Amino acid sequence: MKLFSRIAGATLAATCLLGAASAVSAHHIPRQPYVATETMMLLEEAQRVGVSIFTDKTTPKACKEGLFGAANARNQLLICITNHNDNTQELADTIRHELIHTAQFCKGRRVGATSALLYPELTDEALQGAIELHMPVDQYTPAQYAMEAEARVLAQIYEEEQIAAVLRRECGK
Repeated sequence: MKLFSRIAGATLAATCLLGAASAVSAHHIPRQPYVATETMMLLEEAQRVGVSIFTDKTTPKACKEGLFGAANARNQLLICITNHNDNTQELADTIRHELIHTAQFCKGRRVGATSALLYPELTDEALQGAIELHMPVDQYTPAQYAMEAEARVLAQIYEEEQIAAVLRRECGK
């Protein structure tokens, strides 16, 4: 009887572990593929709504080592192409990510703040998703976590047309 109990216990434990692993992988956040035409369409849409785009080719001193991109409340987008080392997938992720931040800044201006979450009701899910994406929390203040998490997750799951729609909604004139 003891042997049966040990086998049953081991089987139950293995089932629980496999079930947990399956649950985690079932919630894996998909990464959007790089499609040059879609990335270009997104950048063109950003310019249509008033975003100024800079790269390390136009402003070389702005791109410090390790910086992939940045957005600010003045509707300026910086993309550090060279720092991506020809990784077009990562470059497209950065463009989507920074344009989500741009939309957050636009929404913030509308509501009287510097920036605002696009979907505040989904903050817990975004934070959980950012953990899965290994967001380097040591690079941000706790006040930045929700904004950064939202940008990281949406950049992964939204296609370029969806981000363009968010930009039109939040930044359109």
